[in-house]
Amino acid sequence: MNVHLLYEDRDFDAGIYDERKLTEHQKELINDLGLQSIIELMSGEDEVIREVVRANLLKAGTREPGELFDMVQAVRYRQEIMSDVLANRELIRDIYQMTIEVERKRKESRAVFPSVYLTSTYSSAMQLIAIYLDELAKMRKMAGKHLNTFHSKGLTTLIKDLSEEVSDEYIGKVKEMFKDLKDTETIYISADFGVDLTGVNYAMCKGAPKLSFVQKLQTYSFTIAENDETSMHDLERRRDRAINEVTNALACATDNLQGFFKRLRLELAFYVGNLNLTDALRQTGLNSGIPELSEGHSRAWSNLADLTLVAEAIQKKKDGGAAMTIIGNTGVALKGDKLLYVITGANQGGKTAFLRSLGQAQLMENCGMLTAGGFTAPIKTGVFTHFRKEEDRSMTSGKLDEELVRMDGIIREIKPGDMLLMNESFQSTNEREGSEICHQVTKALIDNDIEVMIVTHLYSYAISFRELEDEKEKVKYLRAERTGEGVRTFRMVEGEPLATVFGGDIYKKIFEKE
Repeated sequence: MNVHLLYEDRDFDAGIYDERKLTEHQKELINDLGLQSIIELMSGEDEVIREVVRANLLKAGTREPGELFDMVQAVRYRQEIMSDVLANRELIRDIYQMTIEVERKRKESRAVFPSVYLTSTYSSAMQLIAIYLDELAKMRKMAGKHLNTFHSKGLTTLIKDLSEEVSDEYIGKVKEMFKDLKDTETIYISADFGVDLTGVNYAMCKGAPKLSFVQKLQTYSFTIAENDETSMHDLERRRDRAINEVTNALACATDNLQGFFKRLRLELAFYVGNLNLTDALRQTGLNSGIPELSEGHSRAWSNLADLTLVAEAIQKKKDGGAAMTIIGNTGVALKGDKLLYVITGANQGGKTAFLRSLGQAQLMENCGMLTAGGFTAPIKTGVFTHFRKEEDRSMTSGKLDEELVRMDGIIREIKPGDMLLMNESFQSTNEREGSEICHQVTKALIDNDIEVMIVTHLYSYAISFRELEDEKEKVKYLRAERTGEGVRTFRMVEGEPLATVFGGDIYKKIFEKE
């Protein structure tokens, strides 16, 4: 049976992103967007969920432009299933728990695969098939009761396949066959004589042969002495030749059933991870949502939150620390040809957290996950980051050199239809030089249909697009909100860049008492 809960026409391979083979781009995504926090929120202690979530997030950040249609199709397919999962969350968790239980029973059964002894493989296969069939029957009955509550193609197909292929009649026939195969102590074998009177065409018989009274009188038998090892080994070889075909069939059936449960656990892990995310968000008073795919460059977000802060708030709560309030951001529908979002405003106003939340949501939309809040955006074939780094302690290069080298690497990989998130880039030099570099880089990117979101304190850069008639329509200005009393609301609002970042507010807050 196929699982196909992540792709309509194929299985998902979580092993494509080896920890030791990550590209610099993938490492930057993990660090800059805090992906490890998302992975931990969704997985908890479950290694399978951790593996699946991590692989999906990394795959969502790098695609070829030609894969865009496949991405959109896969995301819509997953979102349909996600709606069913959210409506039947306890059932999905129960089925997922069954796949864990199957694996536990498999390990406890001490089945030996492969084994040098054919009889060991034979009995192990029998043992495992019995476990798998029992669990399949339970799963079919459990899911079958809720069949009418499913509307997605993926889940309805899976449940129907279970009902049709693992019916009570089928299980009854298999168990009936097992009665004849169960006893490995007494095995009935048939064989023919070869040209030199050696045994050929060994086969295992279904139960004891039915012989007439005359045939029984004509039957010969012999008994092997206890210390006759040569004859015992010869008999074992003949027995193995007879059960070889049956053992291969049993082993093949075992592999298929084991593979089904493994794939089912792997692909269900994706959805259980999303359920875990909704539970985590509720702990901080936030909601999750299924993103809406838009066309062109239309964007909107509501109560969008940075998941690294959510993880921090939950951990503080566990440690008995003070409660953290997570502020979600809401943006009006931004339609048209906006390709550049310039985010400015007061220091410590939440600009980086907002930028990170946009990148996280984009990646999560790209792989069909839920997002922290409402999110509407087009699918992006690739997501890249260029965040400010710490000073190079080895002093092998200056900070500006290091930024330029990283940007060069991004430019070599990034393609039309991709997205770049920049956080305080090129501010390691003076205002004039940093603004000029930043302007040239971002202008080249948006001219090539690459969406750019940048947090910057470079005022000259921020206003540079207002004077370009052919470019200013592509730019949207957002600003960290600050009240007249200097209070940061940690919300981003539409607003032109200001010549100050209100550093004096922070100075007064710290030193006014002194």
